[in-house]
Amino acid sequence: GNSNGHQGTLRSGWRSILIVIGTAGLDKNDSIALQGFKLLTGQIEQCLSVANEAGEDGDVSVKQPGSLLSEYFVDLVNTLLLYISGPRQDLSTKSIDSLVQMSDVLAEGKVKLSSTRRKSATSPVALPGSAVETSDVSNDKLELWWPMLLGLSQTMGDRRPEVRVKGLGTLMSIINKHFF
Repeated sequence: GNSNGHQGTLRSGWRSILIVIGTAGLDKNDSIALQGFKLLTGQIEQCLSVANEAGEDGDVSVKQPGSLLSEYFVDLVNTLLLYISGPRQDLSTKSIDSLVQMSDVLAEGKVKLSSTRRKSATSPVALPGSAVETSDVSNDKLELWWPMLLGLSQTMGDRRPEVRVKGLGTLMSIINKHFF
């Protein structure tokens, strides 16, 4: 039918949608939290599937879920972090698992900063003789890694021992796998 013809064509408004979905994870009503989590993980699974199909060049700009990954990667991470900090331990631990999947795609170079993001991002002041492009690339990567690593480090303050243990283990695993 007609509804399939528009699947994945939402081009704007994702930041607001992700904020609403993340806020659902904090809701007292279990069914609202679960529905929000299903929406979030459905989008992330689509994104990861498109990113993995894209191959090494990471060109997913043609496919909408992939552009959701490149345009709103940090927003997706922040939405997962809301579920991690939320009251439901099962959703917290599943969200940590989703962060691991996103870290793998990021480490494989399959997440590109969007062209609009690159234009609006402020570039650091270049010192004479410095390699500006290398600096920009590493700053761009750090911009994507930082919220994930910081968010996982904040699980150390979670009131639930299981979430603290899983958060710390995941943080150490990501650091050891992708940075050392």
